[in-house]
Amino acid sequence: MRREPYVKVLILLISIVGVYFLAGKLGLQLAYINASSSAVWPCTGIALAAVLVLGIRAWPAIFVGSFLVNITTAGGILTSLGIAAGNTVEALAAAYLITKYAGGR
Repeated sequence: MRREPYVKVLILLISIVGVYFLAGKLGLQLAYINASSSAVWPCTGIALAAVLVLGIRAWPAIFVGSFLVNITTAGGILTSLGIAAGNTVEALAAAYLITKYAGGR
């Protein structure tokens, strides 16, 4: 059994976590009123692109990236888990709708 495809997917998912985290921190630099809320959130586009390209298997990377952004900002564990779950469902729902009604990628 070859393990190479699994290693490539794992490296890709870890890369998505890193890009999501960096984009989230960049987006939070533009926060004006609250440290954990910004009008510019580039992570949504990153998450949507990841799900459209990789499919549903990208969800753990989105969840972990979102959790890390929020836990390192100003959130507690439960709040960060809730936000991460919401961001993950948001990307999955958007990708589903794009695939179903707009012809996919």
